[in-house]
Amino acid sequence: MTSARLLNAIADYLTPQVVEAGGVFALSETVAQTLALLQTGPGKFRVVLQWQRERKTENRGEREMTFLVIIQQGVTLGIKPGDTVSVQRPGPLSGVTADRDTPTADNVRTTLNSDPLLQVCTTVAAWLRALRFTNADIIQRMPTCEAGDAYWLNDASFPTKQVAHEYSVRFALESTTAEEVEA
Repeated sequence: MTSARLLNAIADYLTPQVVEAGGVFALSETVAQTLALLQTGPGKFRVVLQWQRERKTENRGEREMTFLVIIQQGVTLGIKPGDTVSVQRPGPLSGVTADRDTPTADNVRTTLNSDPLLQVCTTVAAWLRALRFTNADIIQRMPTCEAGDAYWLNDASFPTKQVAHEYSVRFALESTTAEEVEA
């Protein structure tokens, strides 16, 4: 396994999810490429997948790749103050609710573009938590995708708001062959 194969597999997994939710997906290999993407707003929410680093682990033959998933959105509030929540009312009023026709978080939406940024981030994070790698050349316990930090990217030159989520994946290196050397 290599970090390039894993990153491409993650991109292949995320692209249809993002597009189906009404967003735009971009794969970035460098910080400069990511910054160039963030300089312009796509008019929809955007998910940028960026390779960050690869390092050795304490286990022989194992590596760890860290990548960023950046969710970008036009300038709107990160939360909606006063969002309505539907509840089941006890007693005789249970069949009649004042908020029955009010849009709630439980209603089906065709896109995430009208949702607050933090809600979009929650959805994308759920997609990544659901990610499972199932290749024949991967040993049983690897790779595993672990969530790390999430933080706002604050740059006055960006016309949008964005949150970066850091993830890491540990994986076994490709099989190596040993050659005998006689001294």
